[in-house]
Amino acid sequence: MREIIYIQAGKLANHTGIHFWNTQESYFDCSATNQSQGNERDVSHVDHDVSFREGRAYDGSSTYCPRLLIFDSRENFGSRTRANDLHEGNQPIDHMDAVERVVQPQIEPSAYQEAVDDEFQKADEPVELKTAQAPQAVRYWSDYNRLCWSPRTVHPVYWSSCGAESVRSVGRQMFDQLESEKNATEDSLRLFVEECDLMQGFQVSFDTTTFGAFTTKLLECMYEDYPKTPIMSIVNLLEALLPAFDDVDTQEALKVIGDAYILRDLSITLSSLTIPLQSPLVWSLPITNSSLNLDTSSLYHTSALLSAHIESVTIPCRARYDPTDICTLTNQLNLGGDTRIAQLSGFLPVPNEPKTIVDPYNFSALPEVLPKSPWSVGPRFSQRSVIRMDLPSDIPNVSQRIAAESESAGLHKSLLRVSSYPAYPTPSSYPQILRSNSGDNQKRNMSLASSLFTTSTTSQAIASYAKYVSAYVKRGDLSLEVWEGIGKDELHQLSEDLIKIREAYSTDNNDSENDDGIGDEEFELDL
Repeated sequence: MREIIYIQAGKLANHTGIHFWNTQESYFDCSATNQSQGNERDVSHVDHDVSFREGRAYDGSSTYCPRLLIFDSRENFGSRTRANDLHEGNQPIDHMDAVERVVQPQIEPSAYQEAVDDEFQKADEPVELKTAQAPQAVRYWSDYNRLCWSPRTVHPVYWSSCGAESVRSVGRQMFDQLESEKNATEDSLRLFVEECDLMQGFQVSFDTTTFGAFTTKLLECMYEDYPKTPIMSIVNLLEALLPAFDDVDTQEALKVIGDAYILRDLSITLSSLTIPLQSPLVWSLPITNSSLNLDTSSLYHTSALLSAHIESVTIPCRARYDPTDICTLTNQLNLGGDTRIAQLSGFLPVPNEPKTIVDPYNFSALPEVLPKSPWSVGPRFSQRSVIRMDLPSDIPNVSQRIAAESESAGLHKSLLRVSSYPAYPTPSSYPQILRSNSGDNQKRNMSLASSLFTTSTTSQAIASYAKYVSAYVKRGDLSLEVWEGIGKDELHQLSEDLIKIREAYSTDNNDSENDDGIGDEEFELDL
């Protein structure tokens, strides 16, 4: 009951997703209770049937695997040791049936994978897995995967020679090609849906730079087949800040306008709730405080931080007790019906001293839109927060801190909902991102707080994209071959749609104080 089907597409999305699924796997340790600090709440507070399905393995035995579709470039799958091994005898990925096969050297599994495969019940021993937790030792997101996958899960994509970033239509073409060869939506997605008793929705995570158009086409198919099913989209945006208007570069412009198309399509029809995330490459330091030992150049590290907040803020949808669902979460954040874009913020870890003030970091805000502080926000419309701590007596202090922050952002207390759960578990695959005075750099559980909220500052982010589309059309050369299929009329419509989306988040005070000179007259395009 209340099943969720998950979709991951792209390198960062899959790095984040593997951390997410390793955390879900850690919840299966139901033989013990979380008794640290006097807390006796059972760690099985998550309903496993929401995210996992029971099936039959290759040898006929029973298995429990994620209800998941994974899309990525075939070279990013690595050795994929634990993928499908129970179902098909660990057969290699069938990348392309319609082309001549070229045998390449097999990718060796990581040390962590070997430890998990050889003696899974001892995989938590830190001595065996020390090298696997070093960022430089992680080559692929599959290097630290702990789960076995269903044969329906794995979908490698073979990009054509023109590249995924040269033309917006390439991603859509590659989706059509994959559909013609593998029929993923019919043979994989539909079968997952048919197994569900009462599906609550889809959780989709993807990278816009490489899999934006690809996933948009997939979402169009999903919307056509399941028009009333809620979809929560977690979108990893462009790996750079918006380029300057007077420094026009065709490839960069295509990426920025590609993000604008995606945000437009998700906001209008394709997604019930969209959570855009800025690339770790543009994060402003410090992320939280000195307790965090984060290597921002490592996807292994940054995706672990993102995953902790994403997993925590969505845990009410998977909770065993007092659960919610994607539809309810969406309705709570989208009160007016036209504010489908939410922002993600949080802090990790929660300071040991209750009076210590830690500003939550906003992972969604554009740094150039909010130059004073990466966690500055304007008026909020609604907020859903989750606190993860082992000591119940400390939760009220953090809850009061969240309530004070939201009140300062103009949010009425009736529109704030705060839930608490046991501390975030860190399986042996999780990187050592916390400093500790004891010399033990990685604690078993981590305290954190995560929030999803809708805010008026989204209007400024959308305005930045609309302004860029306008500026590039006036300065760019649409006669170039890479712009095939994208004309002035289409870009004009894109800009107008973005302006309408922006208006849903605008407030009088926000427009006058924070728009930094951006007015509607600047969007009157002369095309």
